[in-house]
Amino acid sequence: VAFPDMVLAVRTRSPATAVDLQCDGKVALTEPAELHRPLLAGVLQSGWGVAPSHLAWGEPQNRSVADYTFAVGNTPFGPLAAAAGPALSFPQADAVKRHVILSQVNATIHDAAAVLRAVQTIADGEGVLSPEDLDEYSGRWASLLFKQERALAAAAMHDYSKALHFARSARHDLAAARAMLSSAARQLDARLECFEDAPVAMGVLAWAAAGLVALCLAVAKGRSVLLPWYNI
Repeated sequence: VAFPDMVLAVRTRSPATAVDLQCDGKVALTEPAELHRPLLAGVLQSGWGVAPSHLAWGEPQNRSVADYTFAVGNTPFGPLAAAAGPALSFPQADAVKRHVILSQVNATIHDAAAVLRAVQTIADGEGVLSPEDLDEYSGRWASLLFKQERALAAAAMHDYSKALHFARSARHDLAAARAMLSSAARQLDARLECFEDAPVAMGVLAWAAAGLVALCLAVAKGRSVLLPWYNI
């Protein structure tokens, strides 16, 4: 059973086979019995997301296209690589370090978005954190954003040790913010509040009662006046 992040290597005893590529006027060969180069290439692709050196992004095609211009020299990808053994060129070694930083930054962004979605589920949580905790909570988010930006800036300058320090430090700020929210959430309790009916104006009731009494008196007096006419 093969998994998406698994690298499988199959060695055969087949002799060297010519491919439809030439380098310096010589036909390129592939060695099925040689495992070091394809193993290193598979680990770089699955573990660090390093693209093969013969693949480039084609803007008109909007997809990756084969371009063997930089597929020679120290690269474990393809049959045009140097025959001295598997080695990494600067772009590939640089991509390995850069992708470690980018994966850390991306994981922090993903987890931070999950924390913010959890905060949005609280209907009325404004008073959960005390003013002191709220200041620390806001400071944690500000520190996280600053460190994420510093990590990307350091990676752009190829200072990967500093970039990794900022990327990992940002994870600590996120963990502290999540811990503060978890502690505050445990203090929440459900309450049922019953609203009283709106008070009725006593003046309106008095006028209504007076009108009803006057109506009853008028009906009674009218019947006493008109009663002789009923007997005709």
